[in-house]
Amino acid sequence: MLIVYSYWAKMKEFELGNENGNLLLGGALACLTLRRAAKKAFQKKFIGLTAPDIINEIIESFLELYKVKSKL
Repeated sequence: MLIVYSYWAKMKEFELGNENGNLLLGGALACLTLRRAAKKAFQKKFIGLTAPDIINEIIESFLELYKVKSKL
């Protein structure tokens, strides 16, 4: 996930022709998405939470952050 956000940030810098710290923004967005996924997974599994539970919530968290309607 961090790689994707970093790539998007780097491409935005390339489009704009400047380097103004967008990679840091990419890292922050990756953390925000993962934190939301972890919170959703914890609410569902509580103390039985495992890493795959968080991974399963990443797509839904991403879609919520960007207000994308899921076709799933």
